[in-house]
Amino acid sequence: MEIEQREEEEEERTQRAFEHVVEPVIDPYAAMNIVRNADGSLTRLPIFPTSPPVGEEEDPTARCFSKDVFSSRRNNNDHNLLRLRIYRPNSVPAEKSKSKLPVLVFFHGGGFICFSADTEGYHMNAEEMACRVPAIVVSVDYRLAPENPLPAAYDDAVAALEWVRDESRCNEPWIRDHGDMSRCFLIGSSAGGNVAYRTALRTSKMDLGPVRIEGLILVQPFFGGVGRTESEVRLARDKILPSPVTDMMWELAFPSGSDRDHEFCNPMTRTPPSEEQGKLPRILVTGDSGDPLIDRQRAFVKMMEEKGVVKVVGPFTEGGRHGAEFFDVGAMEDLAMDVKCFVSSGFF
Repeated sequence: MEIEQREEEEEERTQRAFEHVVEPVIDPYAAMNIVRNADGSLTRLPIFPTSPPVGEEEDPTARCFSKDVFSSRRNNNDHNLLRLRIYRPNSVPAEKSKSKLPVLVFFHGGGFICFSADTEGYHMNAEEMACRVPAIVVSVDYRLAPENPLPAAYDDAVAALEWVRDESRCNEPWIRDHGDMSRCFLIGSSAGGNVAYRTALRTSKMDLGPVRIEGLILVQPFFGGVGRTESEVRLARDKILPSPVTDMMWELAFPSGSDRDHEFCNPMTRTPPSEEQGKLPRILVTGDSGDPLIDRQRAFVKMMEEKGVVKVVGPFTEGGRHGAEFFDVGAMEDLAMDVKCFVSSGFF
């Protein structure tokens, strides 16, 4: 109790110290190049280009092949198709070889409101991981808010895992012939890291056999809360994720009537039941001190460690910025090598 009281007092002192800080005044919709329509939906104007899949027929010399497939959603009686983009390296083990590749189920970022599996940066990221790990990568084009508020993205993530399970037994040759279902990993960047974590909790009681989730890879996961942290105040004018943009993203992502201490946003407000904690696999969390969300990520790691959940945690680095791998090829390559190390051995 004394420790908890001291932590609460420290948090109150921190908040009081930040009361004089002036928040940046920007139009978050203009910053993200989106327009809010009268019906509440968004018109998303292009910020980054999209990339088509690269098939074996189009370029047989490509280092990585990709293709789009579609699956029926199984949640909320939604029969619209869920798009998945699958990647495999050009060089794969012989068909039905015992030496199969791990499967990475990948969730893109964008604050739950923007981007897709074919956004150029995320497409390139998935290609890099497929080649460098090497692995079969399944990138999930989950539904976006506010048209589909949370938990729609989580529903789609579970549906994607069910698709991987089913296709490992039947139709999709890249999954069936080259994917090792005993070595599946959930990986997500920013909002995608949030999706990966929530999906692991959701599926902890499900029978996904032969799929076995061996690890979580949370790349600068997008968490939040009602109060500002020190890093959120210090980096309120961040060029990538200024505080008005973060506020807008959470406002649009939530189900009606929720605030930022909702469990979807703040994992510290309601920790998972002990039976779910015990089933979480090892976790790698990455973060950079130049990211406004770094304090949230550190607090998440601390919570997981205290509960004995985290088996492996990657180092937090100095400098950097949110979404570094999206903008910087070198950062993308470094991330792919970190993922390779975690997948192959679980250690750095």
